[in-house]
Amino acid sequence: MNLGPNRVQNSYQYVLNQSGANPITLGDGSSVDWNNGGVVALAGAQTISGVKTFDSSPISTAAQGTEVNSLTRRDFVTGNIIISGYTFKDNVNTFNLNTFSYVAGGTGNKALGAKSNVAGGEGNTASGSFSNVAGGSSNTGIGIVSNVAGGASNTARGNLSNVAGGEQNIAFGEYSNVAGGFVNTASGNYSNVAGGSDNTARGNLSNVAGGYFNTASSYYSNVAGGFNNSASASYSNVAGGSNNTASGIYSNVAGGFNNTASGEYSNVAGGTGNRAIGDYSSVAGGGNNTTIGALSNVAGGWFNTASGEYSNVAGGYFNNASGSVSNVAGGFNNSASADYSNVAGGESNSGNGEYSNVAGGSDNTAGSDYSSIAGGRRAKIPATHTGAGVWADGQNRDHNSRGAHTCSLDFISGVYLRLPSFTGSSSQTGNLGELKISGQFLYVATGVNLWGRATISTF
Repeated sequence: MNLGPNRVQNSYQYVLNQSGANPITLGDGSSVDWNNGGVVALAGAQTISGVKTFDSSPISTAAQGTEVNSLTRRDFVTGNIIISGYTFKDNVNTFNLNTFSYVAGGTGNKALGAKSNVAGGEGNTASGSFSNVAGGSSNTGIGIVSNVAGGASNTARGNLSNVAGGEQNIAFGEYSNVAGGFVNTASGNYSNVAGGSDNTARGNLSNVAGGYFNTASSYYSNVAGGFNNSASASYSNVAGGSNNTASGIYSNVAGGFNNTASGEYSNVAGGTGNRAIGDYSSVAGGGNNTTIGALSNVAGGWFNTASGEYSNVAGGYFNNASGSVSNVAGGFNNSASADYSNVAGGESNSGNGEYSNVAGGSDNTAGSDYSSIAGGRRAKIPATHTGAGVWADGQNRDHNSRGAHTCSLDFISGVYLRLPSFTGSSSQTGNLGELKISGQFLYVATGVNLWGRATISTF
């Protein structure tokens, strides 16, 4: 059969209905054979073998192919890759030619953002502009210039955020980072979680270095590790331990259990159940101690309270320094309630007057200003006996002061004095009230450098 171009066109339907060997000679002298694929049908199913080269893209049709080897619209087959519209696809990966996105390998990966990249792994998505997922599984880079370096089910959501690895970690804030671990979140701008599990860096420039269930929720706050710790104020810090809270600005809890530093610049160094409430106050250790006054301190012990400004309890049990600049050095159930009062130790002693002092003993009360009790038991100085002093023995009875500016030595077995010897003239150096003894005479200074004497009789 010899057909020119017009006859081929007019006889096309007839040719397609033929079977067997059908050589066709075209007008240019060449020939084709329908049975061997020499003619491509305009309609109907037909198998075409061999490599085909197109000088130009095929004309689009309405339907989009769904198989790897489909050829519709602008699709063409090149090995195992299909260019579909503007999107490159292999069997499992997707990236956008028009926006310079790229998937280097792996399976089920998508580079959807402009200039985004997925280097490998499985089920990863880089949807933000300039975002990158280096590998791992089910990771997502959403923010602009975000990055997920690896791991599983991690998300870099903030612009310029990063997740270095681990699992189920999220970097929400701009420039935020999660270095690894499990279920960690860096939601503040420039925030960081270095590792651990279930940690949250919520404040801008906040940090959680590790541990479990820790939270840094304010500007520049930090939790270095431990369990269930919280740094909730700006510049606050919890170094470790468990269930600790630093809620004051610049506050710190160094460790221990269930401690709280709520005052500005307050500090709890360790222990358990301690609270530093006053600004600049500190609890160094022990248990259930509290500093309420500004710049107050409890160094240790149990259930001690320093509630006055600049007050201090050095240790012991159930002690309270409530006056300004007051001090309880130790012991049990002691109280320094007046300004500048002091109780050095013992049990159930009270310094109730300003500048009062109880050196020790039990159940002693220095109730007046400048009063002093050297020790003993149940020594009492009332508020009206300014400057009085009492030194008592340990009998279970009251030992009372004798008036303002008096000294009472109350010992049931006696008071013993060893007097210095008097030598020289009646004008030798001396002060009013001094006592000396020599031979049979007791000498008394009656003024400055003035002396009198009395005879001591024998019997």
